[in-house]
Amino acid sequence: MSGDRESTAARQLAEALARIQRLERHPESGTAEDLALAYWGRANALRRLERSREALEAYDVVVAKFADVAEPAVLEVVVCAMCDKAEELFAAGDRVAGHRAMDELWQRFGEAADPRVRARVLGARGRWAWVLLGRGELLKGIELFDQVLREASAVADEPAQVLIAQALGNKAWGLTQLGRLDDALASLDELLERFGDSAVPEIRQQIASALHEKAGVLLDRGEYEP
Repeated sequence: MSGDRESTAARQLAEALARIQRLERHPESGTAEDLALAYWGRANALRRLERSREALEAYDVVVAKFADVAEPAVLEVVVCAMCDKAEELFAAGDRVAGHRAMDELWQRFGEAADPRVRARVLGARGRWAWVLLGRGELLKGIELFDQVLREASAVADEPAQVLIAQALGNKAWGLTQLGRLDDALASLDELLERFGDSAVPEIRQQIASALHEKAGVLLDRGEYEP
């Protein structure tokens, strides 16, 4: 870790600890969401400082303190903390514990009634699917992207559309790694057909990536025409 990054993370940790102390001593000075964010910020700062064991414990504290709070905004923070914990476990090489952590997330919040919490869980599915692809668990990642596509297709808002575009593009990448070029092209073509006219910046990024990736797939097949 560079000196600047370490200094920034250390400052963020100190700020998070100060916020926690203030909100614990004076609850009237903030909300439950503010306190949850402060605890989550502490965990993230520890992770950036590469203090993995302490970060994992701090993510557990977020879940223990806030998972039973009824406020959707607080539960969104819990979902993010649980996903971060799973990613940290995977990064540390403990894949079994990482999968177990995500299974707990699905069990706790997979059927959440609040649309904001459901959307956060859906985003976590997309994040985890990408982690699986990056770690070589291609089939599991693709399967999870398919689940994201099924669930997000029932939602019409912009964040869901961004998730769909990302899922199609990332799924295509995974399929390419498996040598399933026809399936990869089908996923890329669906992305381009559904979102080719979108003006949403995040989707435009996916379109640009899809065009580049499609050219690469066609080149691999000997079908590329500049």
